[in-house]
Amino acid sequence: MKKTLIFLIVILCVAGYSQHNKFNTDSIYKLIPGAPDTTKCKKLNFISRQLCQNYPDSAFFLADSAKRLGIRIGFKKGVAYSYFLLGLIVQNNGKFYEAINYYDKALTLYQNLNSKNDLSNVYNCIANVYSQMGNDREAGKNYQIAFDLANKEPKSKYYLAITSFGLALIKSNEKLYEEAIKLNLIALSYFKELGMEEYIPMVMQNTAENYIDLKQYNNAKSYNAQTISSFEAQNNFYGLASAFTTRAKLLELEGNLNLAIDYARKGYDMSVKINALYEMARQSRTVYTLYKSNKDYKNALDFLERHVTYNDTLNSKDRGKAFADAETKFQTKQKEQQLLLKNLELEKSELKVNERNHLIYFFIGAFAVFLALLFMVYRQFNEKKKANVLLINKNEEIEKQKFIIEEKNKDITDSINYSKHIQQAIIPSAEKVKQYLPESFVIFKPKDIVSGDFYLVEEIVGLIYLAVVDCTGHGVPGAMLSVFADSNIKNSIASNNFRENPAAILSDLCYQFKTNLQSRDTTVTVNDGVDMSICIIDKKQNKIYFAGARNGLKLIRNGEFKEYEGNRWGISGSNKTEHLHFTNYIIEIEKGDKFYMSTDGFADQFGGPKGKKFKEKQLHKLLIDAAVVSLAMEKDLLEKQFEEWKGSLEQIDDVTLIGFAI
Repeated sequence: MKKTLIFLIVILCVAGYSQHNKFNTDSIYKLIPGAPDTTKCKKLNFISRQLCQNYPDSAFFLADSAKRLGIRIGFKKGVAYSYFLLGLIVQNNGKFYEAINYYDKALTLYQNLNSKNDLSNVYNCIANVYSQMGNDREAGKNYQIAFDLANKEPKSKYYLAITSFGLALIKSNEKLYEEAIKLNLIALSYFKELGMEEYIPMVMQNTAENYIDLKQYNNAKSYNAQTISSFEAQNNFYGLASAFTTRAKLLELEGNLNLAIDYARKGYDMSVKINALYEMARQSRTVYTLYKSNKDYKNALDFLERHVTYNDTLNSKDRGKAFADAETKFQTKQKEQQLLLKNLELEKSELKVNERNHLIYFFIGAFAVFLALLFMVYRQFNEKKKANVLLINKNEEIEKQKFIIEEKNKDITDSINYSKHIQQAIIPSAEKVKQYLPESFVIFKPKDIVSGDFYLVEEIVGLIYLAVVDCTGHGVPGAMLSVFADSNIKNSIASNNFRENPAAILSDLCYQFKTNLQSRDTTVTVNDGVDMSICIIDKKQNKIYFAGARNGLKLIRNGEFKEYEGNRWGISGSNKTEHLHFTNYIIEIEKGDKFYMSTDGFADQFGGPKGKKFKEKQLHKLLIDAAVVSLAMEKDLLEKQFEEWKGSLEQIDDVTLIGFAI
């Protein structure tokens, strides 16, 4: 129990993850050509942070490069953050004394910078190291310092959350499991309030272990099941390794040793994959114990030998490094401070030289402008002589260009009309929707020849997938994006990997935007994306699984309106880490329910007697009033209301509205 909890509090310090691990500093610099050295230092640290959990070797290389660059340019904040990252990376690899050495260096710089939140974070990480070393006294002392710093005004909810989690670890080690659960729930509420969903499964994993210690196995199973699915969605290898070990423990308690061994092996293999030496030692011990209980002595001996080897490696690394760090710590600090002072003095000298050069350049520039003005006056005088001849020639050229433009406009219009046929072939007809949902209607009104809105319906292994999507813009740009989005959504659905999990389809689409929709110029970020809602309809179970990115699902039940709101962020390649995950809803279908999915085109249309927007509130009332008739009649009423409201005004956006009943 203790070691598992220590493991979780360590990975809580690492935010984000990445699918890439092969690059060097030259390739990173190419991402920001001409950028200041401070920007390059920040960029190296940022990418190291993304990789430090799953690709520690690449992360260490980048953080060390950022440190050396920061020292060279006198960028104290960047150097402090590099030391912090280096501490995280070596800590995950079981090099505890080396980690404390890096953290101490980060503390010294952050104290000089008077950075409260950064100090809280570093003290929290030092506490984690002491927890892993079994020194609960020092761990508790550092957790309390981190908590007190976070609690100072202005308070930091994030660091209050992670220090509560750390204090929960100490309570667990003291066998005060109920107090540990209370602290975990405090941390969980902060993370939910902050929308930091990537941390939630870590807290839930800790809670599952506490419930095992309290012998409340049903609660432990519930938390562990949610933890595994969340870690898998996040592609979090460290988290999965711990969650698999907990699942093995629960299966062992149920007497299912064979399945327990399978999960324990999964946890061990995951630790080997990420080269986490400390976890490899812990996991190999668990596998050995299970094989021994199952009387498989051959495999038990194999994993016992691995465990002994890993432990010997850890102990030898820690002892040797402890003496080396203690001997060089003071000298290293002195050298770094001297180097920082020299760089600052050099920078001051360069500033003085630059000021003198700027003054010289100013006078040279002023003289050059004067000469240029004289030349322009002379040239303008000569050009006036040619003006009449040129005017005649230009009129002829204008007529020629007019003809060319008219021909090009015709070609462009023909191309767009042909694109319309392609898009119509991709978007299903209302009749196809009725094949899967007999009680349904579709209102689809593109603003231009082609549309940035689209919808799709598919049936895969007994489940019906229905999605309504609004791409950035309308017309040709929106239509081009719709083809990309449609293809990737259908691929996700066809894989049959996201049954009962529409939020994972949205996350997968985010990944496809990040991976595939990139500019050839790597300095340009492609921010185009989509807003969408998606339902997975299980007619046999009479359930709907729903998730949305800025778009919701509307329900009319017994004459009352209810909306399941999607998350407040859309889907694009520029989504931050906290905006890569979405919320699932499970809706039990009742007789007479009517559901509606739409883009924002209907509600945003200008019209009426005062030329104002129709608005969502008025659309909700219209749906309630129209719900008393059949869906076919309801479609006619909605289309009629839209056209009457719009009147003679131009349609401002694509309009899509789908209604259905089960």
